[in-house]
Amino acid sequence: MSTAPGAGISASPEVEAASALEARRQQAITAHRFLVLTVAPRHLLRAEAEIIQRFPVTRISLETLLIQEMKAIAATAGAQWHVVLKADAASPQSTDWRRLQMLVRQVMPAVTRILLTVDQPVLLVYPGLLARYDQMQLLDTLRDACTQRHDVPGYMVLVASDAQRAMPVLDDKPIPVILASEWARIPEPWLANVHRAQV
Repeated sequence: MSTAPGAGISASPEVEAASALEARRQQAITAHRFLVLTVAPRHLLRAEAEIIQRFPVTRISLETLLIQEMKAIAATAGAQWHVVLKADAASPQSTDWRRLQMLVRQVMPAVTRILLTVDQPVLLVYPGLLARYDQMQLLDTLRDACTQRHDVPGYMVLVASDAQRAMPVLDDKPIPVILASEWARIPEPWLANVHRAQV
């Protein structure tokens, strides 16, 4: 009796890790879940490109979205953008910085509303300004929405981080995850597609 090719042969740990991540990511998309993905900084752009190529996601740069909404509010208030940029470079103890924080707080409801009404699973990239402006609670809101509502798209948050961290952080600030299933490290074998090469 013939044996199918590969039958009885265990996959390597690298293939198993890549396959496990693929399954978790597919589940996050299908079930509209919240998933933080960390990757070595040198692989950040490659990871982003691979996710976009392999999964039906809408890519949103949190940095771009936040700045876009800040510019809109600043323009409405008659503030010059160069003044906002100057405030961004000011000391956290300065009046300019405190005014900047007021502007950021003003735009967060609009940012949240935009993210909650996307009609396709979302890949969030460049979230660094959330840490800089102490707005990490946005990720809390998105995570909670995924567990409490049925009308949200689900979110994958891509974060550049070294492998030494036990939990995901953004600029040394903890990312609000509660369950181990809410975050994963992207291994290099997944980037190299080793699990698909075995099929």
